[in-house]
Amino acid sequence: MAFFPQLVAGPIERASRLLPQLKKRIGLNLENLRQGLVMMAWGFFLKVVIADRLGIYVDEAYSDPENHHGLPLLVAAFFFGFQIYYDFAGYTSIAIGAAKTMGIDLMQNFNRPFFSTSSAQFWRRWHISFMRWMMDYLYRPLVKNLGWPRIAAVLLVFFFNGLWHGASWSFVMWSMLNALFLVVELGTARWRTRLFRSLGLPRKAISAAGYVAVMGYMMLTLVFFRAPSLEEAFIYFGQMLRVTNWHVNILGNYFEFFLSFTLILFAQTVHFFKGNSRIYELIENKPVYRRWGIYLGYILVITLFAINRQNSFIYFQF
Repeated sequence: MAFFPQLVAGPIERASRLLPQLKKRIGLNLENLRQGLVMMAWGFFLKVVIADRLGIYVDEAYSDPENHHGLPLLVAAFFFGFQIYYDFAGYTSIAIGAAKTMGIDLMQNFNRPFFSTSSAQFWRRWHISFMRWMMDYLYRPLVKNLGWPRIAAVLLVFFFNGLWHGASWSFVMWSMLNALFLVVELGTARWRTRLFRSLGLPRKAISAAGYVAVMGYMMLTLVFFRAPSLEEAFIYFGQMLRVTNWHVNILGNYFEFFLSFTLILFAQTVHFFKGNSRIYELIENKPVYRRWGIYLGYILVITLFAINRQNSFIYFQF
């Protein structure tokens, strides 16, 4: 309980991996300290500069969906997908970094999930520690020990995944819709492979189509995750389908709107090349003056562009 970095929201470590690290004697290591502080700075950047900025737009859209319609609500749905990702990935980076400064290695909890080309791949990359726990202690016992069909086990795992986030039907709906997508994907895998071969589609085109399908579906189902109730979620979808408003911004501040897109593009580019847990490699082996320039730039960006609304992390409530 005294090991505070990952106590509230993870990563969910196994005792066999964490307890031996807590028992060993650890001395001050400057390299661990440097890497940990860089990870923490990256986490703060994701949280207070990007996620909280996206949250302003998202909160406005979800607070009164009946008075908005069309493209702004669609943009808000996609913004929330990135908001919850950067919010949780930011927390995880801070937790991993804080532990690293004390010589403790925590497991990676995200592995570029927003570059997934299939639903199965997405759930292997998102909240890795939790999904592995569900696989080891729920899915595999059901399939291997009790002989459940894979589809039934997947549906039950995702049902409890929804309940874990909260006792609300909106969470259950969000989770079961993702279970349905995964079941259809697994059930049609061979048919799709034969179809793609017969059409002679290149592998990159297939991957691109898979990416668009997965990301679009994931972002839209998160409306149920974000809406306070099923009724509010259906109202949101109904208003979003009224595509009569092509003005993407609902805040009246286009600078903030395009800044949000720029920050998303920057963060995704960094994640594409360095993943979620190797950010410190960006400044490995660079001259001292260049490293310190990057450090000071980090502090300056966070100071100038942070959203100071005292927002708690989204996953604290879970």
